[in-house]
Amino acid sequence: MKNTLIAWLFCLPFASCTSPVTQMDLSGQWTVCLDSTDVGMNASFGGKLFDTSITLPGTTDEAHLGTKCTLKPALEKPQLLHLTRAYSYVGPAWYSREIQVPSDWKEKDCILHLERVLWDTQVWIDGQKVEGHEESLTTPHEYDLTPYIQPGKKQVLTVRVDNRKRYDMSVNDLAHAYTDATQVKWNGILGDMYIKAVEKTRVESLQLYPDAALRTVKAVVSIYNSSSQTVQMLH
Repeated sequence: MKNTLIAWLFCLPFASCTSPVTQMDLSGQWTVCLDSTDVGMNASFGGKLFDTSITLPGTTDEAHLGTKCTLKPALEKPQLLHLTRAYSYVGPAWYSREIQVPSDWKEKDCILHLERVLWDTQVWIDGQKVEGHEESLTTPHEYDLTPYIQPGKKQVLTVRVDNRKRYDMSVNDLAHAYTDATQVKWNGILGDMYIKAVEKTRVESLQLYPDAALRTVKAVVSIYNSSSQTVQMLH
């Protein structure tokens, strides 16, 4: 449940304090399965550990997975028109590993954070599909794992990454976020990867609107509450 609180803050000296964020790093060894025929959904790949290992953050190119490039260095069109991937792969790829969140996270919400993914992701815990899917090319993909996590128990986390084109967002595929001319159409997970433990009642967003003439600041605060308790909001 989300509530929004609007308050006026006078511009006086004040001190702020923040609570430490507890998080579990997910970087390291994972298992991976390339799903070029797109059978993973029907074959229940979510929850499985695979035979091939991969280091994340990383890409299938770095792991030498996919179709190997056979072009030879030359001053010709295929080599000069755009970047060429050493190992090309466009399609769904499944990434799995075992996790065990601390037992003292029982009273927390568990949020999965994937900083950089191309393009669509979906998530499973022990074969159970986590609600929703993400498809942003610019912002982190986040999932609320709370209903699926059993703190203190080993579980299998699976992330399906599909780097196939989802929307026609440019002319001749020239958008820098999805093109072989710049960063290439890689598959994998880059950047920070972690599960964070957050309070069930927390500030979800904070926007400040200063008024220099009145020497005031208007604060718009969104408060998220996933607990069964009612939170008193002060105005």
